[in-house]
Amino acid sequence: MKVGYLLNILLCLLVATSLAEDDLSFEDGDGAQILPIELTDETFEHLTQAATGATTGDWFVKFYAPWCGHCQKLAPTWDELAVRLDKKINIAKINVDDSPNTAERFNIRGFPTLLFFKRGKVYKYTDHDRSVEALAAFTEGGYTSSEEQGEVPKELTTLGYANKVFWKFYNEVIFGFDTVFHMFEMGHLPWYVKFW
Repeated sequence: MKVGYLLNILLCLLVATSLAEDDLSFEDGDGAQILPIELTDETFEHLTQAATGATTGDWFVKFYAPWCGHCQKLAPTWDELAVRLDKKINIAKINVDDSPNTAERFNIRGFPTLLFFKRGKVYKYTDHDRSVEALAAFTEGGYTSSEEQGEVPKELTTLGYANKVFWKFYNEVIFGFDTVFHMFEMGHLPWYVKFW
């Protein structure tokens, strides 16, 4: 009796395991592996066509840094989302350490940042629920209630990027120095900044 009971449990576990593997398959019908599309500065606009109205379909993009713990934790969920939404939504990721121009274009300041591109508009995913179900629901209509949305910024040209870097440098270094110097002249600096 105990042997039969154990065999039934073993059989149930084998069936459950094979069903679970079928549901989480990362391969399409032809045996090709389904993973998020890896984007770069060079390929982002060409593949997504985000600024022109997404003629290549809708895109859900994860902006990540390889050293970021939250990004690493989200990686398996993002892979599973790619499988779930295969042929419905393009699921992609972009390493901002290797693609600083695209990160600057979309003003990426925290990781991971999840942006959904649909018909020339961009919607930021801000919910703390990072489950596959919540992310899929966002692409299936939840994006309309996103508080952070707007037009897709135009692609930065080399001159435009250089201009942006210059003004960032000016505001952070030059303007910052002028402010410190003015505060020093007025005697408003704290004691630890006064050198003489």
